[in-house]
Amino acid sequence: MESEARDHEAAEAQRLKEEGEMEVRALLTKRETEWEQRFTALEQQREADKAVYEQEQRLREIEDYRRDRLEQEQEFIMPELRDFVTGGTQTEIDASIEAIKLRTQAILDNITAASQQLPRRSAAPTAPPVGPMEQLPSYESLTPDDIRNMDMETYKRYREGLLEASSRQFRGR
Repeated sequence: MESEARDHEAAEAQRLKEEGEMEVRALLTKRETEWEQRFTALEQQREADKAVYEQEQRLREIEDYRRDRLEQEQEFIMPELRDFVTGGTQTEIDASIEAIKLRTQAILDNITAASQQLPRRSAAPTAPPVGPMEQLPSYESLTPDDIRNMDMETYKRYREGLLEASSRQFRGR
């Protein structure tokens, strides 16, 4: 019986040892799985970061290309229309620039045609004004009492002409 008890204890010890090793193996397997998941997540994040970097680089290249092309074509595109040049590729930007160049030319042609249709006005010869009353933009003559009795808004309208005329008269005396 003693030998059976010892054999039983030895078997039990062996079983506990195997269970302990099994728990360690299971724990190692679990840890390995967790590390693989973390590695996979980090790899996915790295790939996402790389994709963002590549997109940013392409965007910068397209913006640089757009800016360079606008500088090359600046004499053919009105400054007010440059914001309308768009595109996600060089081909799209080139097509947009050509469309804006055509639009700029059409606007300039319309302005030229409209200015040619306007009647030509010639300047009428005038005699230089003589006194303070002649300096006023209108043809009314103002007496000193009219000037004294003016409200401030009216005086502000006539002020520049009155001051010029007054200073000329005082210089001429």
